[in-house]
Amino acid sequence: MHKLKVGLCILLSLLLCPLWPLPTQAQATGIIPNVTVEPGIFQTSQTTSAVVSVTNVGGSNTIANGDRFSITFNTTLGTVTSVNPQVFVSQPSPSGFSPIQFLVQGPTQTGEVAVTYVGPNRTFVAGDSFSVHIDFTSGSLAGQGVVLVNLTAFSTPITGRYTLTGDNQVVPVVNFNISATGATGATGATGATGATGASGTTGATGATGATGATGATGA
Repeated sequence: MHKLKVGLCILLSLLLCPLWPLPTQAQATGIIPNVTVEPGIFQTSQTTSAVVSVTNVGGSNTIANGDRFSITFNTTLGTVTSVNPQVFVSQPSPSGFSPIQFLVQGPTQTGEVAVTYVGPNRTFVAGDSFSVHIDFTSGSLAGQGVVLVNLTAFSTPITGRYTLTGDNQVVPVVNFNISATGATGATGATGATGATGASGTTGATGATGATGATGATGA
């Protein structure tokens, strides 16, 4: 009887336990930079500006002194003319960032803007971000503009700290001045023939002329 109970317990445990390990959902442990651009659409051939933000959408990990984020615009989006030297951070920043911990340089002759972290090594908390204000002249042709961010490290290796080292954001460039020409309307139907006009009244008979005078009798 005891052996039977033991056998049933073993059988039950085999039925309840899987014969292979259950899969687990992998989670990113490194920083994943995600770039966003505001506003999200631009008019062609305009002197304008944009706020470009880099947000960590991965895991909380170390941002090290010298980590450099390079921001470039493609030619469809436009040509960078200047950049605000001060970075904007959340107030308060979950990562403890302050504007003075970022060095903004550019634009270069190729239009690149570089944002370098110059503060002490610290944790770049998931969901935290920093932003930079960029002035530019938008492209003359409508199309798909692109803002590209690439990351390089000055000394401390990126491996392990970052899951991805680049991202891009597509930004439409449109021409609001173009309006479609309306189609020509169909020719209207011929109108109905008007009613025949009434006959005019007969004119009055003219008066009879006076009888001429009788000539005088000869002498």
